[in-house]
Amino acid sequence: MSNNKSLLVLFFLVAGVVCASAQKSPYGRFGYGDLSSPVFSSSGAMGGIGYGLRDSKMLNALNPASYSAVDSLSFLFDIGAYMNAAWYKDGGNKSNTFEGNIDHIGLSFRLFKGMGLSAGMVPFSSAGYSFGSQEANPITNITETNKYTGTGGFNRAYLGLGYSPFKNFSLGANAAYFFGKTEYKTLQTLGDGDYGNQKTQGMRVNGLLVDVGVQYTIPWHDNQLTLGVTYSPKMNLNGSFNGQEITGAATIDTTVTLGFDYPQSIGGGVTYGKGRKYLIGADVLYQQWTNARFFDGDVGEDWGWATTGSAFQDRYRIALGGQYTPNAAGRNYAGRIRYRAGVHYSNSYYKIGSDAAGYAGTKEVGIGAGFGFPMLDNRSVVSVSFDYTTVLPDRNNLIKEQYFKVTVSYMMNELWFMKRKLD
Repeated sequence: MSNNKSLLVLFFLVAGVVCASAQKSPYGRFGYGDLSSPVFSSSGAMGGIGYGLRDSKMLNALNPASYSAVDSLSFLFDIGAYMNAAWYKDGGNKSNTFEGNIDHIGLSFRLFKGMGLSAGMVPFSSAGYSFGSQEANPITNITETNKYTGTGGFNRAYLGLGYSPFKNFSLGANAAYFFGKTEYKTLQTLGDGDYGNQKTQGMRVNGLLVDVGVQYTIPWHDNQLTLGVTYSPKMNLNGSFNGQEITGAATIDTTVTLGFDYPQSIGGGVTYGKGRKYLIGADVLYQQWTNARFFDGDVGEDWGWATTGSAFQDRYRIALGGQYTPNAAGRNYAGRIRYRAGVHYSNSYYKIGSDAAGYAGTKEVGIGAGFGFPMLDNRSVVSVSFDYTTVLPDRNNLIKEQYFKVTVSYMMNELWFMKRKLD
């Protein structure tokens, strides 16, 4: 029992310090920042599939209906961290970054027959970036230097239930608290820095989110086909903006409350597998960002933000992936390793540019692979996943990006509820 209490204490301590984890990108300046896929390491290695994923040995926050699959004796606890290397190219200019942080934390266990619970924290987006430019004014011949930095991001802390009212069918729901803040700074200096203009903008957003999901499994000989669908309605969020502009000795401060929305989202997926031997799956996600409020107020345009109606475009994400275990119950350790791979594609939800110049976005293409290494008890698993992603802009004059992310997680499967007999 002391071990169980220690796990719960660790969960809440780590959940309190989890930061939005995603690659640092100049595109994090737009909207809520660069989006992260809210999946755990095992699913991330399979392209991020999850809507039709139903496995008693995995945590899956994408579809709450999957929570009812957790084994009656098990307590699952998953924590992961990541390291990310990034390369940027803008014409003849090149740069790179390297970072790491906690990626996710979650737990799941059965409440009673047919009903499972899951709780955790997963990243939503990141706004971390740092870049600059320098050019000489052709008339005055004075060098103008601009430096742009951004920090922060957003997370989702969720609590969900999954229930199976009858065989092969399950439904579930998540309630999540969306929260976070970002800060953007622009520093402009002329010549040797005798004259400067500094602009600082901060954004805080929070609110409650809800998503629901269903799964239906069709047995077929020794195999099974699982269909899954999730839905998240558009939700109003609470937001505030703080701005400060310093020009010489003059300072302008702005603090306002603005309207923000979380977009309506629909996801669907299918998996096909045979017991612990193999599974393959595919997911499709649609997010209706064009109807989501963002900086709903005149202050957005005054401070250079793309606002409601011009900030976003609808987003699609497609993922394919699978897992293969040669012999899950065998004595050969290599045969018990879980081998995973997947691909994913998506377009950006943000738009860059203006009506006059024309809008542009980006496309994201990635390939992933990973391994699940079983521990001595053959229940707990250490997962390692690798993901290479390239971000391709719609216009040649925008920044091209490449990322290589390594995620390591420990998924503990504790026999928490097993009654032990005393001799």
